[in-house]
Amino acid sequence: MTQHFDLAIIGSGSGNSLVTPDFDGKRVAVIEGGTFGGTCLNVGCIPTKMFVYAAEVATAVREAARYGVDA
Repeated sequence: MTQHFDLAIIGSGSGNSLVTPDFDGKRVAVIEGGTFGGTCLNVGCIPTKMFVYAAEVATAVREAARYGVDA
């Protein structure tokens, strides 16, 4: 079966900001060979930032007594 699209996007990573209101009503295909969302969303930037934030909170609690805070 053949399908026709007005726009084909290769990769679903966060760098995809091409789809604008200009494409409303158009048929759009997203072609993704890996995990939907790309590296940054799934294993790169965003998950890393969440681990760093959790570590910073844990450090702040651990060192709170130095500042007179009973945590």
